[in-house]
This record gives sequence, C-alpha cells and structure tokens, in this order.
Amino acid sequence: MPKHPQRPPPGGDEGGAALTAPDRLAALRRTGLLDSAPEPAFDRLTRLACRLLKVRTALVSLVDADRQFFKSQQGLPEPWASSRETPLSHSFCRHVVEDGAPLAVADALAHPRARGNAAVAEMDVAAYLGAPLRAPDGRVLGAFCVTDGAPRAWSEDDISLVQDLAEMAAAAVAARHEVAERRRAEAALRESEERLRLAVEGAGMATWDVALATGKATWTANHFAMLGYRRRPDGCATYGMWMDRLHADDRARVSEAADRCARDGEPYGIEYRVVRADNGEERWLSAFGRRVEQADGPHFIGVLFDVTERRAAEAALARHRAELERLVEERTAALLRSMEERRRAEESARQAERLAALGQLTGGVAHDFNNILQVVASGAALLKRPAVPEDRRAAILEGMIQAGQNARELTGRLLAFARRQPLKPETFDVAERLAGMSALLRQTLGPSVAVTTDITPGLWPVHADPSQLEVAVLNLAVNARDAMPGGGTLTVQARNVALSASAERAAGEYVCIAAKDTGEGVPPHLLARIFEPFFTTKGAGKGTGLGLSQVHGFVTQSGGDIHVESEPGRGTAVFFHLPRAGTADAAGPPAARPVEAGGAPEAEGLSVLQGVGRTVLVVEDNPDVAAFACSLLEDLGYATERAGSAAEALAVLAGGARVDAVFSDVLMPGGISGVELAAALRLSHPRVAVVLATGYSEPLAQGSAPAGVQTLRKPYRLDELAVALGRAIARSAAPLEAAG
Repeated sequence: MPKHPQRPPPGGDEGGAALTAPDRLAALRRTGLLDSAPEPAFDRLTRLACRLLKVRTALVSLVDADRQFFKSQQGLPEPWASSRETPLSHSFCRHVVEDGAPLAVADALAHPRARGNAAVAEMDVAAYLGAPLRAPDGRVLGAFCVTDGAPRAWSEDDISLVQDLAEMAAAAVAARHEVAERRRAEAALRESEERLRLAVEGAGMATWDVALATGKATWTANHFAMLGYRRRPDGCATYGMWMDRLHADDRARVSEAADRCARDGEPYGIEYRVVRADNGEERWLSAFGRRVEQADGPHFIGVLFDVTERRAAEAALARHRAELERLVEERTAALLRSMEERRRAEESARQAERLAALGQLTGGVAHDFNNILQVVASGAALLKRPAVPEDRRAAILEGMIQAGQNARELTGRLLAFARRQPLKPETFDVAERLAGMSALLRQTLGPSVAVTTDITPGLWPVHADPSQLEVAVLNLAVNARDAMPGGGTLTVQARNVALSASAERAAGEYVCIAAKDTGEGVPPHLLARIFEPFFTTKGAGKGTGLGLSQVHGFVTQSGGDIHVESEPGRGTAVFFHLPRAGTADAAGPPAARPVEAGGAPEAEGLSVLQGVGRTVLVVEDNPDVAAFACSLLEDLGYATERAGSAAEALAVLAGGARVDAVFSDVLMPGGISGVELAAALRLSHPRVAVVLATGYSEPLAQGSAPAGVQTLRKPYRLDELAVALGRAIARSAAPLEAAG
C-alpha cells in the first residue's frame, strides 16, 4: 500500500475555506443533483465498485456546506440509506473536497483524518477510499468512495479504479448538466420568443421571416391585419400577397430595396404605402429588415410598423410650421419696419439734441469770444487814434493781453470738456494734495461755508494731472458755494474702491473723490444736462457753464468716470474716480509738457539778449501768424527764417542753412505735421532745438511728442516763447544721450 502524507485534523482554515467556497457551492447547485432522485447511470457505477473491490459500501457523495448528499449508494446501513444524507460529522468525503486529492484510510481507528469521525462508530466504517468528483469547470463537488467494515490495505490498483469510477461519475454529471442546460436554454428561448411576440403585438408591430432558399414566408397576426388579410392559422404567406398590396407608385423602389437586402445583405429600411385588401384604405408602413444565416440557409427577416398616424401628424406639423414661419416672417417684417421707424425717430431726436447742444455750445462760444474780440477790436481801434495818452495806451494794451489770456482759458476749458486737453500726468499722493488745498478752499469759499475733509488712511496714489485735479476740486467747491447762498457745509471725501466695468470705465481699483454740499440741490429733470458745456443752473452772470464740463473731460480723459447725486433741498454730491497708479505709471518717462504762463523759474525769465547770434526757422502756413512769430523772436534777439510747410523746412535744412532752432506749428498742409517734422529732425539734425506751438493737437494731447521737444500752447506770450526756446536750445546743447 502506498504511503500517504499525514493530514491535519478536519476543520483547518485552508480546508474549511475550500469546503465553503462560494464558487464551489454555486457550481454544486448548478448541477441540479442535490436532493435529486437516484439515476441508473450513477447506480451502475456504485454497483460496479462493490463487485470489483469486494466492499460492502460504495457512494457518489455530493458535499454541501453542512452535509453530504448521496446521489447513489450501495450497502449503506439505515437510517442513512433512506435519508441519503449525513451531517459532515459523519463524512470522510469532506477531506477529499478540502484536499482536492484522493484519500485512502486503511484503518479508521489509527488514521489521523478519521479521528472524531462519527461514521466510524455509527456507520461501522473501518476503511475508506475516495477520489474527487469534479464538475466540468474542475471544481470539486464531492467524492466517489467505497468503505469497508474491516481494516484494509488499499493497493495502487484499488486507488486507480476508484479514480476511474470518479471520472466516469464526473462524465455523467457533465452529461446531465449539459442536458439540463440545453433544456433550460430551450425553455428560456421559448419564453423569450413568447415575450417578443407579446411585445411585438402589444406595440402594434408585425414581423416576417422568409426562407430565401424555399421562398416560404411566415407572418405574424399583425402583418396580416396591416395588409387587410384574414390571418392564416399556420402564419404562412406568399411574396405575391405582399406585392399585391404595395401602392403602385412605391412598388418598384420597395421591391428593389428588398431584393438588395435579400441578395447582397444591404440594410433594409424603408417607408411605403399599401392598399388594404379588405377596404381599399391607403396606409403608410415602415419596414426594417436584414439577411441572416440560419441552419436551413439564409433568411430575410424584419419588423413592420404602421406609421399612418405619424405621417399625418408630420404633415399637419409641416403645415403648421409653414404657417408659423409665414406669420413669423410677417411679424418680423412688421417689427423691423417698426424698429426702423423707431430708429429713424430716435436718430431724428438725437440729431435734434445734437443740434440743440451744438447751438448752445456755439452760442456760448460765440458770446464769450465776441466779448473777447470786442476788447481786442476796441483796443486796436483806440490805439490807432492819435495822441492817446501813455497811461491810457498801457491800460488798453493790458486789457487786450488779458482778453487773449481769457481766450486761452476758454479754449482750454473747451478742450477739457472734449477730453482733448494736453495733460501732464504723474503719480502723486491724493491725500497730500487734498490736505494742501484745505486753506485755499476756505479762503476761496469764505466764512459762510464750513469745509471738512474725510480722507481714508492708506489712500492709494493715482496717475493723473495733479494741477487739473486741483482745478476740478476747486470748480466743484465754487459750484457748492454758489448752491449755498445762505452758507452751509462742503465735505471733501476720498477713499479706495474696487469697481466693476461700466460703459465709461474699465474694471479695477480706483480712488473715489467726492464733494458733498448741503445746498439747494438740482431738480431731477436737469441732472442729465449738468455736464453740457455752457449749461448752468445759476442765475445770469453767475457762471460760464464750463466748470462741470471741464471736470467731466479731465476725469474721463484720465481713465475714470464721474456721476452726480442730488435731491432738491438736500444738497448735491459729485463723485469721480481716478485709476490707482501702477508700478508702470510710476516708472514711465515724463510726457512732454507745454509751457504755461508763470511756469518758468526766475532764471528763465525774459531777456532781449537771449537770441543774439542764433537763428530760428519759423514753420507756419498762416502768413499773419508767421509774421507775428518772427516779430516776437526778433524782439528776443533771434534772427529768423520762414518756411510755409514741414517739407519746405526740411528742404531749407538740407540746403545747408545754419539754424539753431525750429519753431513750428503742428497742424499744417502738405502731409507732414509738426510732430512728424520734429521726429525727423531728431534723427537728421539732433543738434537743432525744436519747439512746437499749437492750439490743439491729438498727439500732443495724448502726451506723445518726441523726446526733447518743447511744446507751447497758442495763444502764447513773449515770455512763454522765450522760456520754451531757452529750454529747447539748452537741451539741444547737452550731450546726445541726455537729449535723447
């Protein structure tokens, strides 16, 4: 007898896990053998084992989680023979399942795997030999075993025989399983076909199946009904029955599509009309089919739907859609006409408003300029009279000079309103500026107006023109004073704010400056006009109407916005926002600045000798302006030459003329502006000083004059001209690196 390794007692972790493994138990239940009746195929094997091995008992044992069931037994004592099962406490076969290998016990009383097994005493088992009974997937379902009432040494032939019988029993299990699976599949197929039939009929569908080799066709009941036929009991139909019902206009295309599918396997999906056989009614059907290969050859199968109601609904929907589109087109055309009429009316209203505003602007400009011209014209007429006393002549000249200054201030305010004034932006501390204005505001407004400030600590710096900021605050303060004839309080506030984007400003960080008074307030119907030039709510002679428009122009040109809140009897608050200065603003180069009256240091004062030995080329297309400019320069000691355009000036310089400075207008005919002339001279004649004079220039207003170029605003005074030329000549005499 071969030696078998000693095994641990039953109940170990590894063996128990194999015994109760869910996949093994599931495979056991799938066989359908548990608690099934005895079968001859298994009984023949147990009888054969008893006869060949001359043993008392042979078993086909199926080991469950808590018991063993005997599919076949020979020689088993009662009550086990009748119950055909034992608990696992009586099972040697459990060890075969746990080990997945044969188990031979020669003497149960001496073998460690039999210790504690109740079958030894209760079933008189003295010797045991078992081999694994495997399912088709290899899992161990139980054991084929034999037992004897006396100890017995099992030979290798005995073990081989039991293993062969176990394999035969496994084959019987597989065959039984295959039969059971086939029966289950057939039952499932029948159930599925019945469900499909019920679903097809319940959904109002029909099916067909045509055997292409024989031409035999099978229709469902709905197929017959759709074509107006009485259903045949066997469901058989013919190709002609179908063709006879096709609408004459659809027959050719439907037949061709069906032939391509049956012959070539092309997808078959088509809608067509049929004429019912019973009542001649025309119906729309939708068919889907394909060619499939079956055991008896190729078949043409498919489903059929009655889509008459759907087609009718689609046709009605198409009619409604067409009607709706017609109505939409009509309504749209009417709306467009209405919108066009409204646009024209609004454009007419805007044009009228523009004309009214232009009329008010030109009227105001004409009024103020006529006053200025009156002073100039009257003064000129008086100066032409003989024997005008010297003191009277000096007063007349002073009045004319002041009139020119007034004209200059008026054009400056107009440019501020139009956001075209030349600004001198720099980064500065708003809090410091406003604090420095407190004394000026109190002095300007008088004792009847109390001035208070409310400035948030840590106020951000801004990048703007500080002098224009002061002018703006002073304008708002004067307006507030005039709105409080009996006295009141003016509060100047400043705080940091973060604002979202609006129509007039970009999103970002701003400093909000506000001027709030306790005066009369502005009626709501006038608020929309307060930024119009020459519009004023003050009485006659109390204001020019340019103060708020100048503030509006400065703020918007600086990248901010402004708005007013007011309520009659409760005062007015004007808020404007200036963008917070960035590092780029602080580090950027200074813009070219126009020379202002009184803006020069004392050392740059007027000198009749400063031009001696120097020549200035005057570039001006207006002969009168050019003549006066030359006269002023000659009074300063300069020699002068004249050119009527930038091109002529470049030609003069190219001809070798000795020129120390060029004094040019900005806007001139000929295609080359004064700014472009200055840029060209910086490249071709870097030692020639350049001064630009203009009443208004877009590039100069945006601070884009070439580096090293002085600018002068018209009308200019002799002292301003002297300062500008002195600065320009001094810079041109410096090293080129500094001049650049």
